[in-house]
Parts: sequence; C-alpha cells; structure tokens
Amino acid sequence: MTKQTHHIDLDKLKDFAHVGVRRAVIFMGLGLNAAHREDFLDYELSKILSSSGERRFPIEFFPEALPTERVNYFKVEFARWIQDCCLCDLLEHHALFLDKIHLHALVVYRSLGKLAEKDDPEKLHNKFRHEGIPGKHKSLRERFGIDPTHSATIDQLYEARNALTHDFGVVLPKRCDASGNFVLRWPKFNFIGIGNETGRETPLAAMIGERTTEETTIALRVEQRETTKQANALRPARKIWKRSSTSLRAGRSLPPSRRSSISLQPTALGRTARTPPGHKSARPCSK
Repeated sequence: MTKQTHHIDLDKLKDFAHVGVRRAVIFMGLGLNAAHREDFLDYELSKILSSSGERRFPIEFFPEALPTERVNYFKVEFARWIQDCCLCDLLEHHALFLDKIHLHALVVYRSLGKLAEKDDPEKLHNKFRHEGIPGKHKSLRERFGIDPTHSATIDQLYEARNALTHDFGVVLPKRCDASGNFVLRWPKFNFIGIGNETGRETPLAAMIGERTTEETTIALRVEQRETTKQANALRPARKIWKRSSTSLRAGRSLPPSRRSSISLQPTALGRTARTPPGHKSARPCSK
C-alpha cells in the first residue's frame, strides 16, 4: 500500500486569513482619512495624469471646482461606500479561507476512508466553492464537525453584505426574523488598563503618553454589541447627483447635435444609475 502524506501548514493558513483583515484595515484607513481631510477636495478624474503628463480621462461628468459644501457631500457618501466595500472584501477573503479549510478536510477524510463511496471530492469542493458563507459554515459543521467560533456573527454580517450588494441597502423581509427585524450582533474589543492595587480601569487610548500611578495590567475585554433594522428600511438618499453634459478636454467640443449626456440618478445608497438619453432606467434586481 502506497503511503501518502498531506501537510497542513497552519501558520500559512493563518497568515492567509490575516491578509484579508490587513487589506480591509489599510484600505478603510486610506479611504476614511481621505474622506475626513478638510483640505482634500480633489474629485476630478482629469487631474490624474499618465506617465507622459497627459490627462488619462478626457471626459468630465461634473463641472470643475464645485463648491466645497457639495464636495463634502460626496465625501460623506464616499466614507460610507468605502466601509461597505471593505466589509464585502473582508467577507470574500473569509470565504476563500473557508475554501482552503474545506479542501484540507476533504483530503484528510478521504485518506481516513470517512467519505461515502458516492461522494466525489472534486464535485464536493466545486459545490462548496459556490456556496455563500452561511452555506460554507453549515457544510463544514455537518460534514467535518468544524464550526468557527464566531460563525453565527459572520453569517449575519454576510446577510448585511447581501443587503448592501444586492438590495441597494434595503433590508428585505427575507433577511429578517419573525418579528420583521434584522438583528446584527458583533463582538467589540476593548483594551483597558487595570490597576493592580486599586483595580481601577482606564481605557488604553487614554493611557497613551500618560504616566501610570500604579503597576497596571493591560487586558482585553470583549463586549457584545447589537443593532436592529426593520424590514424595508432604507438608507437616506442624498440627492447630490445632478445631470450634467459630458465635456471633452482634448482641445475641441462636439457640436450640440452630437453632444451626449448621462443622467446620474440618486438611489437608496447614493449610488448612481446611468441612463442613456431616450432609454428607461432598468429596475435593480435583488437576490
């Protein structure tokens, strides 16, 4: 009988999971810092130059040098958008992490003879790859007894992601409980300093740069947070997108009969739906 060895590098697997977290943290940090900087008002794509110094985007959809108040509205929506994107990216990376765990588990179970004869490992894994995160958690739990500690919380975050991605931020009844509420729970990590003599607790952020008056232990406390949204709850739409004619910046303008325009219409999330002239806007589909 041929002996086969399957090596599972847990450190490499852990590092892969950490990459998703670091991506979300750094991208959200870059985005939110840009959104919160009062002196950052550059929104024109035409300001992005190629290596030869030419404008990469010769078409403008908005006038240049809009009032600061209006640009600040853009930045508020951008701040929300970047957080949505980072949540989606983080969950997509978690799904890839679960795929790796499933593949390792399949190899181990097959080598131990624990897979049923009808089960084809390749077909099982292909099906697993196309499941959503709650389905992946369920398959790992039922097939291999693998149940991540915070899988229920991650499943709820996945439903929130679906509401953002597929439903334009609308909380549909299918995502709610019997009471018509969508309840989102998550653990919040609080770092605190605890005085060894007095037992007094101080937030770690308040201790930075300050002298301690007694020997202090740094501790991590996990608190459960919760928020509730009702079915069909919409994010407030900000009507900041206005119709504007496209202008060419290549040295000449098109005659009026050939000028095209793009209608930028507000949606529930402030996202834009592009509607060519003479066409009806398509209704967004939900999944």
